[in-house]
Amino acid sequence: MITLIQHGLQERARRRELFVFIALGLLLLLFLGSGNAALSVNGEPITGFTMLFPVIMHVVNATLCILALVLSVHTIPEEYRRKTSHLIWVRGISQPAYHFSLALANFLAVALAGLILYGAVGLYLVKNGEGARLGALLLSFGMLSINTGIITSLTSVLSIVWPPLVAGLLSFFVLLAGILHPVLEWVSYWFDGWTASVLRAVLRITPDLDAIRSMATGLIQGTAPDWHGLFTALLWLYGISLLFFVLRKKEA
Repeated sequence: MITLIQHGLQERARRRELFVFIALGLLLLLFLGSGNAALSVNGEPITGFTMLFPVIMHVVNATLCILALVLSVHTIPEEYRRKTSHLIWVRGISQPAYHFSLALANFLAVALAGLILYGAVGLYLVKNGEGARLGALLLSFGMLSINTGIITSLTSVLSIVWPPLVAGLLSFFVLLAGILHPVLEWVSYWFDGWTASVLRAVLRITPDLDAIRSMATGLIQGTAPDWHGLFTALLWLYGISLLFFVLRKKEA
């Protein structure tokens, strides 16, 4: 499996999407951290570390989650499209182990991209006189990796049984609902009938990715984490990962 993961990482390193997302993420962070971004809420400008830092973490979370989806949606189907999977089976490697290794390679590639973006966040902290928070930044990175793990696993699992387009759309729906979880929850209280029922059903069947983002931000800002939200996210990751050992893909 280690050889498969190493090969997978080399494959991801040659993909243009990885570097495009890193570059876009860095540009957005540079723009936000420069203080020139004209951001406002209800007409009030968002300035200062306390107000701007959560926005930066939103950008990092969204960038890494979308990157996880983009890298994962074609990985497993493409491997079967090459018609070389028999070379894996003759080594005694099972389908679940093969699929899991490919997904893990994607997760590690996203984690490397995350380290680069988090390096930029670290520079932002130092620039704003918050260098003492760098230790918490490492813990925050580990926590935010739960989100990318969920999206990587989900997209990979869906791509085992669905074409890339369907798997990508379903995964993007979960990603969007997860990032907008508090917004959807707030909106659900403004409606009655079937609209409210649909929104609440969406909230129940999608992981709350924003809760993890909020905890990752709170670790750096010194607020206590929501252990229930963390435990729930880990359960989502564990449950989705189990599907690697349940689902099988027909030979292409």
